[in-house]
Parts: sequence; C-alpha cells; structure tokens
Amino acid sequence: VYYILPQAWAWRRGRIKTIQKVVDKALSILPFEKEYYDPTYDIRYVGHPLLDEITRFKESPSDNGPVVFMPGSRRSEIASLMPIFKEVRRQINEEALLVVPEHFDLQIYGDTRDFTITHDPHQALLRAKFAFICSGTATLEAALIGTPLALAYIAKPLDYYIAKSFAHIDKVGLANIMIGDMHPEFLQSDVTPANLITAYERRDPDAFLERSKELRSYLAHGSAENAAKAIADG
Repeated sequence: VYYILPQAWAWRRGRIKTIQKVVDKALSILPFEKEYYDPTYDIRYVGHPLLDEITRFKESPSDNGPVVFMPGSRRSEIASLMPIFKEVRRQINEEALLVVPEHFDLQIYGDTRDFTITHDPHQALLRAKFAFICSGTATLEAALIGTPLALAYIAKPLDYYIAKSFAHIDKVGLANIMIGDMHPEFLQSDVTPANLITAYERRDPDAFLERSKELRSYLAHGSAENAAKAIADG
C-alpha cells in the first residue's frame, strides 16, 4: 500500500507505470490523481491530510489584520526572497508577521526588525488579510484557510530550466492546479516588489473566500482515517 503518492502526474510520468507494477493499492490525497492511472488500477482518493491539520478556517470575508510573509524553509529560498519581501514590507507599511520555523536560526533572515516573528503558520494565516508565500504546501494551507495570497519562487537558473523541461503542468500552486486560477503566481524574474504589491492591492477577500470554500469542498476531511479504513478493507 502506498499512501501519499509522488507527484508523478507533474514530474516523470513514467513512474506511474512503476507504481502500478509494484504497489497493490494506492491511496491518493489529490482528487485528480487517479485520472493519470490505468482505470483498472486500485487507486483511491482518501482526502487531503492538510484539511485535518487546520483547526480553524475563515468563514466570513475580512480585510483586516496583518500581512504575513513566508519565505520558505530552505536557505536558498530565504536568501532569494527575503530582500524582496523586506522591500514589499517597507512599501506597504502594514503590520507584518514573519513565519519562522521553531528550530531555525533567525540570523538566516538578516535584519527582521520590521517584522513580528511567529512560529505558528496556522494562526498567522488565520489572522492575516494577505500573505506572500514561497511556493510549497503553505500556499495550499493559506488557500484552504481563506487568506488571499501571492505565490513567489526563485530557483537557480539551471534548476528552473530543468524543471520547466520535465514539468507537465502550467501552474505551480496546488490550489491553482486543482480548481483553476485562485491566486497569482510569480516565478523567477517576475518576483519583484512591484508585482507583489500589485497583487496585494488587487486582493478581493470576498471572492477569495468563495474560492476557498470551493477548494475545501473539492478536497475532503479524514484522510488518515479513510486511509486506515481502505487498508483494513483490503
């Protein structure tokens, strides 16, 4: 049994044949994943675990609260995005929360005097009126909670070229992949203070919350429980 499949639909689709050959039962956390597998193969959608990890969601639109900055979890991501995020923070001049993983050395981020440091991404996103987020699971988390966001990512040029060559998708953020254009994405040279600030100024909390509720319905709660049941059922 394989729970939480590799994203073979996006990268190196040849791996799908290998999975079908060596895995008896696949338990997917993305509703559309089974479309890429043989119709006769035993693959089941069991729900996305992130929905079970998030304890509170926005239920009504609000344009109050701080702006959240999440520059990633890798040194290279932080080094690329923090100078741009700092300039965005300076220009918008709003209360700003910087989400830092608990075990991280704050020195990695440079001068953070203009930010309030928090280690709780769920609570920060719940309070926020907008978020600037490095590409990754955190963008899906914000989309599910109901916090308007802009995705940003800067890779090394060679890494980006290789990724573009092998990728089978046009979008990067999972929310955008699943239900269409939900939030703006900025990659490589498009990650500029001007572009990010424009996205911030064009935020629409009402429309975004409607898309967020659509996304919650598209996914499903109880992933681990459903996975356990699928395994027990054989």
